[in-house]
Amino acid sequence: MAKKSWEDYLMYLIPIVGVGAVLYYLMTKEQAIVSPVAPVTPISQAVGVPSYTGIPSTDATSQLLALAEQQCGLSGDSVVVRSLRPQDLGLTSFSHTSTGANVWDNFASTTVADCTFIAIIGISYAGSNFSQMRVNAGASYVGYAPLAFVSGLVSQVHFFAQPLTAEQNQPIIIDIIAKAVATENVNLMGTVVEKRGMLISP
Repeated sequence: MAKKSWEDYLMYLIPIVGVGAVLYYLMTKEQAIVSPVAPVTPISQAVGVPSYTGIPSTDATSQLLALAEQQCGLSGDSVVVRSLRPQDLGLTSFSHTSTGANVWDNFASTTVADCTFIAIIGISYAGSNFSQMRVNAGASYVGYAPLAFVSGLVSQVHFFAQPLTAEQNQPIIIDIIAKAVATENVNLMGTVVEKRGMLISP
């Protein structure tokens, strides 16, 4: 029997490799058809509402620092920049219990402390009973928020077009209208600039 050369073995190998390649192609094609990768849709688009309204203010801190320097001579290490707390508005928390329906109900009422400056930049509200909120600083209304609309947003956050600022020794009053008597949270987001040592010490 004549000894086979490598060319003879190659003739047998080529058809086998070709069949394997065809089978692999058909298997992968079928898998792609059966299990397609679904496109990811942002949640804000999926539910048909924006994630939030308004634009976060980037100059609230600079405005408050300028007021602190002009009115109290505070700058550098003598001033503290921190987040807004309920206590800054005379509250123990941002929870509120309305007293009636379809009337303005007081949420917060206080006078800003000496050498303290407040900027409210937005709210977060996830409830269903409060419908509107207004903010009075000094002798005029400086802000309004449609709470019923905010709770329907994806993030349930609304940013004011401009920071609602209250200067030292200035009265600040926040009122809410409710649909019914209820207890819910209306979380206010903001910045406070004050003299070092009033809350935060070195």
